[in-house]
Amino acid sequence: MRAVVWFVGVLWMFFASTAGATDGQPVAVTPCELRGDPGRYDHQLVEVTGMASHAFEEFDFTSGRCAGQRGRSNGLWLEYGGKRQSRTVYCCVDSMGPDRDEDLVVDGLPSVLVDDAVFERFDRLLHRRNENAVIATVVGRFFAGADSEQNGYRSWGGYGHLGCCSLLVVEQVLWVKPTKYDPYSNNPIVAPTTPLPPVDPRLLPPGK
Repeated sequence: MRAVVWFVGVLWMFFASTAGATDGQPVAVTPCELRGDPGRYDHQLVEVTGMASHAFEEFDFTSGRCAGQRGRSNGLWLEYGGKRQSRTVYCCVDSMGPDRDEDLVVDGLPSVLVDDAVFERFDRLLHRRNENAVIATVVGRFFAGADSEQNGYRSWGGYGHLGCCSLLVVEQVLWVKPTKYDPYSNNPIVAPTTPLPPVDPRLLPPGK
């Protein structure tokens, strides 16, 4: 009987820990968790804090050094949801033109963008000359991409410059501050200690 109770308890803890994936709220993750296990978070709405950087052939999201893991994504490429273009020059997509006529759709999932003052600051800081990096907390839809295996090494990608990366479609920016670009820093990137604004209800599934 004790074994049965223990087993039920383990199941309850498992489903409680993954409830964020099913109750409509974004799942809190780190960039390294997304890169380390892309398939687990594919198509999920996530909330993540890290360093965003924007340059020629670059619009990515990092958290310094991530421990090497098999089956990982090669990187996290950013794109704006809704109709906004990110104005990123890369192969082989044109995102430098005017904003889209329709909301961005990836894998059949439409996206929206909370185009508020926090997002505008995020976008403006990323397009500064020679200082194009920020630390930010964003809510967005994650797309792992296609997985492939070569020489026993499994990786995910297909989005971004030359299909380098998995994709994070930014739908809301909760917090942002400028920083110096240092993708190899060993210093952990942490979320702000002040309360973040609530996730915009337009990002959540109906009825949640």
